[in-house]
Amino acid sequence: MTITRKALDDAFRLSLRFHYFPEEIEASGYAKVLRETEEWAARRIAKAAEELNGLRISDDALREFVYAHLKRSHKDGNLPA
Repeated sequence: MTITRKALDDAFRLSLRFHYFPEEIEASGYAKVLRETEEWAARRIAKAAEELNGLRISDDALREFVYAHLKRSHKDGNLPA
């Protein structure tokens, strides 16, 4: 799988919550962008969970997996800080 610049940007934006306090995100001017990216991710996760419904994978379970993966990637240094 090739990681595109857009995907990296989305992953980076979603990982902001693991590195900064909400007040810092707001002060930096990234709150709106982060909110929009989180909304985009929620739609994508819901769509993926719908496709995986036959495997009994819920939106919540998939969301937990995605955010745990992002948090691990951030902690391991695989996403910019």
